[in-house]
Amino acid sequence: RSTSVNDTDVGDDLGHRVTPLYGALLRDDALNAIAAACLADGMYVTATIKVDRIAFGERWIDHSSKTEGLIDDPTTCPAALDSLIERGRGVASDREELRIEVTATGANIVAGKAPSNAGAARAVRAVLAAMDRHMNGHPLSDADVAKLAGGLLNKRVRDAVVAIGLTGRREAARAVFADVTRRVCGPARAEAATIVAVLAYFACDGALLRMALEEAQREAPKHSLALMVAYALDMQIHPTKFEEALVPSRQILAELGIVVPD
Repeated sequence: RSTSVNDTDVGDDLGHRVTPLYGALLRDDALNAIAAACLADGMYVTATIKVDRIAFGERWIDHSSKTEGLIDDPTTCPAALDSLIERGRGVASDREELRIEVTATGANIVAGKAPSNAGAARAVRAVLAAMDRHMNGHPLSDADVAKLAGGLLNKRVRDAVVAIGLTGRREAARAVFADVTRRVCGPARAEAATIVAVLAYFACDGALLRMALEEAQREAPKHSLALMVAYALDMQIHPTKFEEALVPSRQILAELGIVVPD
């Protein structure tokens, strides 16, 4: 099974890909050449589809079978249902809708003071409590955002939050730290955006992953974790393999005495 999200494939089998082709590439000879190149590189081509643009109601033509049809509503198609079941949220209608998730709102909230290592466990528990409130319909206050952002300035807290994203609380963590990314300013914004990028990686959400990385690297071009995520993406490392590199984050969560159900 492969998962191709917008323009980035981070699926279960990177050998199976779906490539949207536009403009001059709609010629049959171009389609044949691309399919042959993929096969030569060991990538199995499931189908080649010609479209003018990918949008609801646009006509598609299967290059091989010559069958054709209209593109389904992306928010109600089977892929959207699969996303809703597996990730807890639907498919965005376009990239701009996704970009809003991590675009600064102009609130420019200043992060609170970073906790000491002795206070790291308390800070992580505050994150879990904020996630519970957020998922129960209670928006983060400005004070919540400042406190959570300040917590991320302690590396142990940040890494523990990454570990929470490897559990069944991933979607809640993504929602909370996307909100923090939108509203906070300064170095903590890079930390929050990087967490969103990591969680998007595990969710195979390629478009959100790239957008969150852009926001993180705009704030801190040399951010080490953001650079690691970017490298993993460029090398097309499977999410399960990338998770192995984050074992220390799980260890930190355990050292803090915090148990989060998988």
